[in-house]
Amino acid sequence: QPVEWAIHAPIARDYGIGEAVIAAIAARQRPDGLLADEALVYDFCMQLHRQQRVDDATYAAALAAFGEQGVVDLMGINGYYTLLAMVMNVAQTAAPPSDAPPLP
Repeated sequence: QPVEWAIHAPIARDYGIGEAVIAAIAARQRPDGLLADEALVYDFCMQLHRQQRVDDATYAAALAAFGEQGVVDLMGINGYYTLLAMVMNVAQTAAPPSDAPPLP
């Protein structure tokens, strides 16, 4: 979603997320070199969005790594930002000025 991207890509950069990771996410590709917990979060979120569910192995790994509250929080944040994206897409909300490269 262009508004969220324009806001959050620069924040990610400020927190030390590398340009290659940001570019991969923009291109809808799995970033290289993720730490184990980052890869797990990425896989969990991508499964949730693409399949509307998470396979048993990924769920079990997330539960072991983050606990039940962490998994619920991860699902909740996905739902929250999906809702925001749908609302802004329907409303055709313009992206704010940003130094983030536009999404393809």
